[in-house]
Amino acid sequence: MGRLRRGALGLGLLLAAACGPGRDPGLPHKAFLPAVVRSRLPGRPPSETHVELTNPGSTPIEIRLQRWPPDAREAESETLTLGPNAGRAVSLRIPLLPSVSSFLFESASPFSVGAVTRDRQGGGPPPLVVPVVDTEALARPGDTLRVGPILSDREHQSRIGFTFPATERDAVPFRVRIVIVGADGVRLGTWDQSLQGVPQVIDDPWAYLELRDRRPLFVEVTLLGGTRGRRPVWGLWVYGIVTETGTNASRFVETTVRRGS
Repeated sequence: MGRLRRGALGLGLLLAAACGPGRDPGLPHKAFLPAVVRSRLPGRPPSETHVELTNPGSTPIEIRLQRWPPDAREAESETLTLGPNAGRAVSLRIPLLPSVSSFLFESASPFSVGAVTRDRQGGGPPPLVVPVVDTEALARPGDTLRVGPILSDREHQSRIGFTFPATERDAVPFRVRIVIVGADGVRLGTWDQSLQGVPQVIDDPWAYLELRDRRPLFVEVTLLGGTRGRRPVWGLWVYGIVTETGTNASRFVETTVRRGS
């Protein structure tokens, strides 16, 4: 079986030296962005995620942002202030390495967040809307995330990503069980894997899983726990992106969670 890409692993281990943030009951309103990118990889359009926050209320609010990984230790956590009925863009502050970061927003007051990934030079493929995930939907130990269908043929290319907020950096590496299921429901393989300390992307799931043909797949990932024996604060998310080769238009495929016993 192949190995996960580790472009930002060194940075992740460096930042993991300090204790990670935990739950804050005083900030009940939360939103998790699973994939925030700034891509300059050869052969790909230079893309960037645009993130914007909105305060729908009539009084100023504060929102705490946690980036994982950030481009520098001091950028991991930031407090943002929004005026009444106002919006503002969020600076990325993510590594320039071939990596993906996650953003966790928390506030004592209601807010909304939107994100799209688009060509930085304009004129490229249509923007990719990034889904906002409820933190309560993240997988805890014993839960299974099912992603798909993911496709690889003349018209489509796909990738999948493992992601989690900065709150989990004391619990990772995560132990997961990966089950590959064909579109016909036939189980094609099962593997146990350790996920490293930062969000990661698999650009070619078929090659990574050493599958003989490129049939449509569903990927089921069960979170077994952390290798350090520490329970996750929120948990794990897995996503899939399908890209049309003719237009380079992309979309996220469905991710569902099945709770364990």
